[in-house]
Amino acid sequence: MGQIGGNKEIRDLLGSESTNNVMPIEVHLTGASPVKGKYLVLPGTRVDDLLFKVATSNKKEEWFEKQEYNLRNIVIYRERQQDTLRSDLYSYNYGGLVEANPILQDGDIVFLKSLDLSSPRISISGAVNTPLSAPYIDTDQVETLLSMAGGLTDYADTEYLMVFSPEQKAPERFSFNELYQIHLEPNQHVIIPTVEKFVQHYVEITGEVKNPGIYPIMSGETTLNEIIQLSGGPTTSARLNGIKIERATDKDMDLFPEEDDPSNLSSVESDVPVDLTPNRFTQTQVNRVVLPAVRLSDQYEEGRILLTQELKETEPTVYVSLASNRDSVKLLHLDKISVPRDAKSIRLLGQVVNNGFLPWSPSKSVEEFIEEAGGLGPAADSSRIFVIKAGSYQWISANEATIESGDMIFVDRIPLETYADSRVSDINETRLNIDKRNSIFQIVAATTSVIYSILLLLNR
Repeated sequence: MGQIGGNKEIRDLLGSESTNNVMPIEVHLTGASPVKGKYLVLPGTRVDDLLFKVATSNKKEEWFEKQEYNLRNIVIYRERQQDTLRSDLYSYNYGGLVEANPILQDGDIVFLKSLDLSSPRISISGAVNTPLSAPYIDTDQVETLLSMAGGLTDYADTEYLMVFSPEQKAPERFSFNELYQIHLEPNQHVIIPTVEKFVQHYVEITGEVKNPGIYPIMSGETTLNEIIQLSGGPTTSARLNGIKIERATDKDMDLFPEEDDPSNLSSVESDVPVDLTPNRFTQTQVNRVVLPAVRLSDQYEEGRILLTQELKETEPTVYVSLASNRDSVKLLHLDKISVPRDAKSIRLLGQVVNNGFLPWSPSKSVEEFIEEAGGLGPAADSSRIFVIKAGSYQWISANEATIESGDMIFVDRIPLETYADSRVSDINETRLNIDKRNSIFQIVAATTSVIYSILLLLNR
């Protein structure tokens, strides 16, 4: 397949054995085609084969996306039969109309027309399977557009349709019984309305329930307790405090798409990437304004960057304890519920002699658990002991918390001053004292100078 002398392409398509019995036909491509000329093609070649496979190496999708040529009104001059055919590759490509993509014959001349911004168009959207915008031709009917759009969806309102015209403020409404009476004009838009559709909402529950799986809900009405009961109830190993609900948030709805993420920005005037991670905000104001293209002195921009980072790095979860919120938690569509296993233990962290897990007992206090773990460590701050609740990770002061299975006890530390820290502190204190002395000396010198000046004036 190819231009004159292109027998190699024919062999590549059919194989060396079969090409001995195949006689190519001669067709011509002209008009606005980027590559014009005479081509040898196989019998049975259609118009789209000539354009997309033989004449150019451009992919078919590029021809439709760029919209440089009128693929709806390709003229085929069939000189041997003194006939003229039309090819509509939109109807073939989107609507599956094979007759809109005719088979070429020996001697055919394929004439391609170009498009520009002023070329008239026609479009159809709404409750159709493939909404599209295409070049307008004077034979366009609503049925033609519906065929190219793949027909109506299951949720199409078949009572009426709307036709928008550029020169009219309001659309015209037509019933589907009037389709044959509608004469489409250039640059009109056909809209197929949609009936209200019923969408089944559901949640998924996993973990320590008797029948994990996906269950239908009424979004915003069905409660967590109802779903747990539908799933057969919790198992004997379930821990009902710290049940996790993963919820779809703005992150899942692309509130901050990657290309608009301010934390991904780089300096406009430099090839060196700019680090906009939150740790930059711990630096001094002088360091932050060194990069003029970043404008980190803008508090709104800083807040936006921090918000974006937090949305990306935090989990969209809700933690629930059924002991206190049995009926108050309303579930939403696509929630994922996880019921944890109860290991009947607690965990000790921080400044205790033996970090790790201990068997949980409801009768023991925080102090008793710490003693069982070997007592406080050498750097422990006894005034900063916290209970971190299971699941929610809520920090509660030890003297105000009730220990439950799965909780953690954390003992904070007293900061230990190092030699280097001590030397830096001494140096800073010495510099402060020197600055104070210099300030006093400057004040005394300035006062003396003023008094001396006054005395000179009086003596004159």
